[in-house]
Amino acid sequence: MVKKLLMLLSLVLPWKLRRALLEKQFGFTIHPTSRIGLAWVFPERLVLEAHSSIGHLTVCKSLALLHLREHALIGRGNWITGFPLGPSPHFAEETDRHPELIVGEHSAITHRHLIDCTNRITIGKFTTLAGFQSQMMTHSIDLEQN
Repeated sequence: MVKKLLMLLSLVLPWKLRRALLEKQFGFTIHPTSRIGLAWVFPERLVLEAHSSIGHLTVCKSLALLHLREHALIGRGNWITGFPLGPSPHFAEETDRHPELIVGEHSAITHRHLIDCTNRITIGKFTTLAGFQSQMMTHSIDLEQN
């Protein structure tokens, strides 16, 4: 409960105070030149390298890791989710699953995309995910089994 209240409180703080809170209370690694807009970004582990940024109205939840390398960008209005590790009948057959999003140097995810990181998604260096409401999925229905 306290953690959720701190998450909500962090949204209204000025960036310098918010960054300090995110680093101290949540253990996030945020370079002084990186920024997060008015966005709900709470993976288990967050690494923002130099000059990386996350735009307003982006949601990022249920990931083990969100890592933006130098000059990487996630634009506004993106929905980035995963399925957390732990005991669950869902994805139990995937024993080496990593719910992570790694965005390479000078790469970008533009605006209003849906990204499912039930397993790792890596966007390479100098790459842009553009368009409108693109979807990236790491799983689907197995037509033979289901």
